[in-house]
Amino acid sequence: MDELDRLMDILDTPHMSGAHPYPGLISKQVHSGRYFFGDLDVRTDGADLTVNFAGREDCSPDFHLVRSGFRYHAFEYIASGRWCLRVNGQEQVLEPGAVFGYTPATRFELQALDSSDLIKYFVDFSGRRAGPLLDRCRIVDGSPVYLGAPHRIREMLDQLLDCAASSPAIAAEMAAHLTGFLLLRIREEAGASRHPASSGNNAYLRCRRYVEHHFASLRTVEAIADACHLDPSYMCRLFREHCGETPYQLLIRLKMNHAAELLVLNHDSVKAAAHAVCFDDPYHFSRVFKRTFGLAPRLFVRRILEHRELGSVRQR
Repeated sequence: MDELDRLMDILDTPHMSGAHPYPGLISKQVHSGRYFFGDLDVRTDGADLTVNFAGREDCSPDFHLVRSGFRYHAFEYIASGRWCLRVNGQEQVLEPGAVFGYTPATRFELQALDSSDLIKYFVDFSGRRAGPLLDRCRIVDGSPVYLGAPHRIREMLDQLLDCAASSPAIAAEMAAHLTGFLLLRIREEAGASRHPASSGNNAYLRCRRYVEHHFASLRTVEAIADACHLDPSYMCRLFREHCGETPYQLLIRLKMNHAAELLVLNHDSVKAAAHAVCFDDPYHFSRVFKRTFGLAPRLFVRRILEHRELGSVRQR
């Protein structure tokens, strides 16, 4: 009997009086898995956020989970394969990139539809902020969404599972911070589209990737729309629907972040930093920089250097 089989015998007990107090955490319909075990007790001592259990599971074709009255708040991320989610009388087919959440009050079913390559992640958590954080993501009670940048979520989920290699106290703190960050990322990435195959969602993702790769040389929304073969007004509407901001706001944020790196790390002049992000007028650049960070470029650099020097003094 391998380690996963032993864990299943302990944790996949039936819902009956006198059974193990943590039933159904690992299904016997899981081929292989990788897990992070935290404190399995639900935290009621005022803790902000505690990760109780998390994992990555490769499931069998007969996987069928029926869950009601679960102990924790949770979310699951579909990494590969097709699945059927039934909750609140609604039935939806989930494909890779989908994420859905549930609370102790949610009853749902998750069933595999494919014959192979059925991989999903999950995070179970509790604490004072568990409910509010999950609510803001808009993924509970039968409302799965597809993420605009699913690779980021998967990378962070793998980092969370890596916490198992750290000492228990450090692992618990790291896992809590990563889960809070994951929920914020899900909240940001969750678009209005409910299916990855929608033309609007695909167009939005294509435009966003283009801006992220070419922001330094781009100047206008029209240039973005032209490169992506879209009408500018339609593209702006897609951005507002999927991420709550305009493509110009994204463009400026990326430009100013890059300019800040050049000013602080490369010690570039304001004129050089402005030129690097396609601002011909350094004064215009400085005004936009101040609107973004609240400080003019030179004062911003001075403040960063002051904090860096104070930090080095304290370390001595």
